[in-house]
Amino acid sequence: LAALKLRKLSDAALAEAKSRYDRPSMFGRRCPHVVDQRLGEASGQLGSGDLDSAVASYASVLQLDPGNVGALFGQFSCHDQRGESQQAEAHLTMLTTSPALVTANRAAAFERLGDLALRRGAIAVATAHYQRARAAMINEDRLRTIDIKTHYASDDVARRALLALLVGVDHRG
Repeated sequence: LAALKLRKLSDAALAEAKSRYDRPSMFGRRCPHVVDQRLGEASGQLGSGDLDSAVASYASVLQLDPGNVGALFGQFSCHDQRGESQQAEAHLTMLTTSPALVTANRAAAFERLGDLALRRGAIAVATAHYQRARAAMINEDRLRTIDIKTHYASDDVARRALLALLVGVDHRG
């Protein structure tokens, strides 16, 4: 324990740990087995393209567990796959300020906002979102991906590859 107290952590790492461990455990969650089952069903429906059922399933998850990250991002994916870009962007914007999300999840929302902007060719907007995501992210793998997106977003040839390999060229992602 003494050795751990000597370790210095970044402010971002401390904030991430605090937000992660301030949430209730499985025993403090409401109906965790039901929530997880419905979340699995919603993800399967989303994956199979049954968007109406996925929307309803994600809504039922959020009724039981209002801060469920999987359901919150699932709702975004439903809007995105329907081609409802304004609703998808509004949903992600709401997630970037949600106190229910840990820092890494807010960073993921900023990254996805950047992806939406990159798809529509708004390079400066995409880059700004990627920079916000980078500032809040501590996962090295995600940081590398964000750095690649930021670096190559303004290069016409590389952007096509980014869209094809990392973002998706249309609303299907």
